[in-house]
Amino acid sequence: MELSGNISYFDNYIEGELVMFRHKTLPYAVHTFQRRCNTHAACHCTIAIRSGDDVIVIDVCGPGGTPASRIPQIEVQLYLNGDLTPGTKIEQYNGGTIL
Repeated sequence: MELSGNISYFDNYIEGELVMFRHKTLPYAVHTFQRRCNTHAACHCTIAIRSGDDVIVIDVCGPGGTPASRIPQIEVQLYLNGDLTPGTKIEQYNGGTIL
C-alpha cells in the first residue's frame, strides 16, 4: 500500500482514552486506550471500533498490563446487538502476530 501526501509522526505521552476518528453523521468511531509503557511514553493497549450498534475491542495489554510488561497476545471481544452491522469486516493478517 502506497501513501501519498505528507505524513506526520509524533510522540504521545498521554495516558487514557483518545478518540482517533468519529464520523460526523454515521455511527462509526475509533477509540484507542493508552497506558504508560516505560518512564517516558504511553503505548497503545486497546482499540475499540464502533460500527453501527456493535463494538469491536482489540486488546494487547490485558487488565492491568502494558505491552512491555508481558508477552503480547491479541484478545478480540465482540459486543454485538444481533448480527454484525452490514458492511463490517474483521480481518486478521500474519496469523494475528504483533510485528
